[in-house]
Amino acid sequence: MTRLATMGTSSCATIAIAHFKGNNKALNDEYLANPDSFGKPADGYTVDDFYHKVLYPTSQPLGHTGEYPLRKLMEEIDAGPMKNKFIIATLNASQYNQDDEYWPKQLMECGFEVIDKTNNAIGQLCYIFARNKGRP
Repeated sequence: MTRLATMGTSSCATIAIAHFKGNNKALNDEYLANPDSFGKPADGYTVDDFYHKVLYPTSQPLGHTGEYPLRKLMEEIDAGPMKNKFIIATLNASQYNQDDEYWPKQLMECGFEVIDKTNNAIGQLCYIFARNKGRP
């Protein structure tokens, strides 16, 4: 499932959505159909713990939350102090084109826009999405 991650140290203004891998589409669809089906991540930080234990200290280690369905992750972000953070998400070409562009559609419904794409010397073309609810 997807998770929230730092973008390096001192990332007080920026965070990233990561880990669009595995059976995430089915898990996200299951959550959309039945939001009560997901409690807390089995492993790793909750979104609130990530904020208080990883992001909020002035010097952060690289870190990430446990895995969430994308929509639950975005709901948790929007319910707390990180809702106005600049957030990126990167999809490789396979993830972008999977199941009639499932992930791009999900990201756009959560307020993301495609801001760029880049060739990846060790993989596929990547699409960079961003969401900035804190834009002045």
